[in-house]
Amino acid sequence: MKQLTTLNQLRTLEKEEAIELLTDISSIRPLLDAIRTEASSEVPDVETRKGRERIGALALKVSKSKTTLVDSING
Repeated sequence: MKQLTTLNQLRTLEKEEAIELLTDISSIRPLLDAIRTEASSEVPDVETRKGRERIGALALKVSKSKTTLVDSING
């Protein structure tokens, strides 16, 4: 079975293949680990404009990632 390491890989899959991969934790563990590492490395700074813009950019990235996952399942 394939393993996902990026969301771009998920975008190229057929619906059935995406569902199969997303329901098997071992196939998506590398992707989840990468997301967890990236998220835990962030230290938000709400005191500066640059820090607030970074938080907004991360929120947009999370939203797009969620949309990609949902669209992959819904076709």
